[in-house]
Amino acid sequence: MLDLNKYKFKIIKDSPDEFTYRTKVPEYINGSIINIEWTLLSGKMTECFLKYEKDSFQKIKCDQEYAKLSNLSSGVYRFYVTYSTKCTASISSNEITWTVVADKPKLTVKTEGLVGKYASNNFSVNLNCTHAIKCIILCKFTNNTDFKICSGIFKPTTPLIHLHDYSLQLYAYDDLGNRGDIIEIKFKADTQPPEMGYLESSLELNCGS
Repeated sequence: MLDLNKYKFKIIKDSPDEFTYRTKVPEYINGSIINIEWTLLSGKMTECFLKYEKDSFQKIKCDQEYAKLSNLSSGVYRFYVTYSTKCTASISSNEITWTVVADKPKLTVKTEGLVGKYASNNFSVNLNCTHAIKCIILCKFTNNTDFKICSGIFKPTTPLIHLHDYSLQLYAYDDLGNRGDIIEIKFKADTQPPEMGYLESSLELNCGS
């Protein structure tokens, strides 16, 4: 009879924590630089793969537990790593996903009460920011030294002074540091109705005899 006590067995299996990401990638980034780090307990990393938008996954350069990505275009990215262990020749890690927002916020304005370069006391500006994520609109009016947050509409808080020059500057930015271009609206206040003058004239009649 075979004596099993003479033999020692060791069962080897992959640990559920064999691969873990050390980096928590934000949902949104501005695309400057992103570092992705992970830990392999005993396995060996083989390849890294990156997918952009609707393109297919592409193999990218990375180290044993590190990948550095930079100058990414705006859009959605997906990333994963393949590695090997003593038990399995190739295993794929779970994917991580993030969105790059590298574009400037686009601010559009629509003025009311402005004809040419002249504005009435009904002057106002409707503001709209188009962007992949939430953006904040700032404005600075004439003698104000600092930009202040504007809502969806700007209107002067005090009546305009007739024939005075005014300037309104606006721009939008997001929490990632992307800043749009400054839009400037210059105008002169025209808040009084035109004055009507009267012209005196005499009419001489020549009557025949």
